[in-house]
Amino acid sequence: MLVTIRTLFVFCCSISAYSQSIGQCTNLTASSAQVGLGITCLGVVDYSYFLPTGVNASTLNEAANTSLSDGRLSILPPKCQLSLKKAVCSQVYLKCPPKFDQLNPITYNYNIFSDILVTFPIPFQRPCLNICENANKDCLGLLGLFGKSLNCLETKDYSNGLFGKLTGNASYSAPFPHTFDRSPSSTVCNAMPAVSEVAGGIEPYIFPEGACAGIVTTVFVPPGPKVSSSIAPMQPRFAVQNVIESQISAAINALPPFLSPACHLSIRKFICGSGFLSPQPQLFPEKFKLPLQSFEVNVTALYSTPFYLPSYPSIRVCQDYSNTCAGFIALVGKDVPELVPNCSKVVDGVMQYPNKTQTIVSFPLILPPPLPPLVVPFTTTPNEMASSRDEGYKPVCPEGFVVPDDPSSERNNMIPGSGCAIACRKPVHTKEEYAKYDYTAVVAPSVSLPLVLAVILIWATDKNKRKTGYLVLCFATTSAVATVWLIVMAIAKDAQGVGFDHYFCLNNANARRLTDGVSMCGVQGIIMLFTSIACSSTWLMLAVDLFVRLVLNWKQYNHFYYHMAFILGVPLILVAVAAGRGYIGYDGNNSWCMWADHTPLSTYDNNFYFPILGINCLGFLLMACVIAKISESAMTSNGKGTCFSRLLTKLSILKTSILFVLFFLTFWVSIFGLIFFVRQNIAELEISQIDWIGCVFGNFESSDPQGFRAVCGSHAKFRIDPDYIAWSVLAVAGQSILVGGVFANTVILALWKAVKGVKVHLEESIAPTGALKGMAMGYKSKAYASSSQIPTGTPVGGVNESEMGEEDGALSSKMLLNDNSQKL
Repeated sequence: MLVTIRTLFVFCCSISAYSQSIGQCTNLTASSAQVGLGITCLGVVDYSYFLPTGVNASTLNEAANTSLSDGRLSILPPKCQLSLKKAVCSQVYLKCPPKFDQLNPITYNYNIFSDILVTFPIPFQRPCLNICENANKDCLGLLGLFGKSLNCLETKDYSNGLFGKLTGNASYSAPFPHTFDRSPSSTVCNAMPAVSEVAGGIEPYIFPEGACAGIVTTVFVPPGPKVSSSIAPMQPRFAVQNVIESQISAAINALPPFLSPACHLSIRKFICGSGFLSPQPQLFPEKFKLPLQSFEVNVTALYSTPFYLPSYPSIRVCQDYSNTCAGFIALVGKDVPELVPNCSKVVDGVMQYPNKTQTIVSFPLILPPPLPPLVVPFTTTPNEMASSRDEGYKPVCPEGFVVPDDPSSERNNMIPGSGCAIACRKPVHTKEEYAKYDYTAVVAPSVSLPLVLAVILIWATDKNKRKTGYLVLCFATTSAVATVWLIVMAIAKDAQGVGFDHYFCLNNANARRLTDGVSMCGVQGIIMLFTSIACSSTWLMLAVDLFVRLVLNWKQYNHFYYHMAFILGVPLILVAVAAGRGYIGYDGNNSWCMWADHTPLSTYDNNFYFPILGINCLGFLLMACVIAKISESAMTSNGKGTCFSRLLTKLSILKTSILFVLFFLTFWVSIFGLIFFVRQNIAELEISQIDWIGCVFGNFESSDPQGFRAVCGSHAKFRIDPDYIAWSVLAVAGQSILVGGVFANTVILALWKAVKGVKVHLEESIAPTGALKGMAMGYKSKAYASSSQIPTGTPVGGVNESEMGEEDGALSSKMLLNDNSQKL
């Protein structure tokens, strides 16, 4: 009694003098869920605990964390882990007495030192004895073998040395109170009544729409510190799974939206299989059963309660990702090194992608001395992840690129590392530019068709022109066929209400080819190729006909059959070769079908450009000789007026021919200039296009489909000028304008006069005046008198000279010059 009174007196004086140095009662809380993951005892400490002065909450948390961080504890049953967690936390976070007031000694706990028959005030309660007993029982007697044994009979100086000082015996060593309170009343000791749970080694995957849905169904739950050093051990159910899901979701959501389905599945298996390890059930090996019975282990419960260890993804999962996503890995490897697979990676002696069964962990069980530790190995087999699926995924591609309708087609021009292919109509030009080209390809033939039909009608119905101009008719007809087919394609699209791709594309990623079967595109390709070469051949025959008759002065020349054999034979041969090799179709760049997209440059050159180039060069050379010959004859004739006026008058006979040559020359110089530009810069054009595609796919996000344009632009930096392309489209689609403009000009003039009531034959309406006709006839009589000129009566272009007037002579010159607007 004396000791008690003296102790209370000293303790009260101490409180009065040092009231701020004792400590305070506080609650264990977290400012956020993320912070809460790092607090070991959050959830089981649901009471106000005593925090001594000089000690902070992080110190207590570290103490609890250290006691529970042993990885071996994770194999213990969840009930064991919860009991052990309560036993540790109840000793670290000591519960304050009810209505505790640190300035009022009456509110202190006097029950603790009653174990040694001393009434000593303590500002907290001890944990109840059953907390310790439950831990030992629930853990099957394994805690001692793990070096984590709980001695429910141990004692402890809960005054932290203060009791000895207050009793005047600083070195007090008499028995101390028990660590765990034996009182049966929970009002006296801390019974840890909080309802909580600890995750076991296995959980069902709880995110039906999560990042790993379809990949994992059950997950191994590792200790929190294995996932992140900021996470405490023995977390509640699903807490660790939520953390892993958050990490994996961030990685999956960061993936580009254009990955191929195969790559997307492979990378999800790689990421999810590495993040969520598969649980495999384990039991202690049978050979350790007898030794364990000797150490108070509940062997019956131990060998009937499986625990779980992780199965790591098989090396085949890693290799499949490496192979299937090789293009993607090459694109992002430098910027995101964690996406580069290391299929031989080893961490803490464990293969992360095993190819066979491996030892995951060897548990050393600590036996009583002098026995050495008992090492128990545990193994798992690789996780093949064979049932993984990727339902509902479909790549999203930037504009100009598509998810192929036929993914298995070898013709798909796939972008490496993606599920996107270059669209049938290649993204070389913008939608607006293609729309302009298509509009031109419709309007130009619509304007030119009436002109070329007028030429055919007049020259076919007039017997004089029919005799003199069968080459002109041939030229106009071939031009008209291509023009008509351009219009037919446009009408068909409008009539059926279909887009460009319907006739020109086999599917969204493949242009039509002749080998795909009969189609309007195939027919148009044959027509365009045939008429282009036929027009050039006709042009050459016009030049040859005049050259032979006017320059070489051949008197006998059976021209018709030679002409038609060449005009029809050359294009038929070249078209047959191209069609036989399957090189006719749509190339993805134009507004019509002619050459297929897989046509090699050698075929372009040998079957099209070189023949047409040769034909045109020879034709221009022969025409130049003819015009020079006619000019020479005109300059040597006599007539009225000055020399200059006579020259102008006689050159007027050649005005149509000269004009046609100039137009025709301008057209083909432009076309071959374009071809030369492409050939000279093809490497740079390809590199620029590849760089642009790389930029597009490197900056494309499905949330902002057009965002890449701000960085990459709408097209490659170096490409063919769209205006140049527009001009080529106009030249090809409007080729009949040239034919009609040259050969129908006199017809249009005659029709205009007829509308005004001038009842005059077309030949009379365009005949020269008497004076000019006299000059022309004088020119003819003199020019043809010399031995170098054509004698009277010699046929020119299929008619005798005696039958030709001056205008017919001009038309013969016209016939030379109208062929080369069908080459592209």
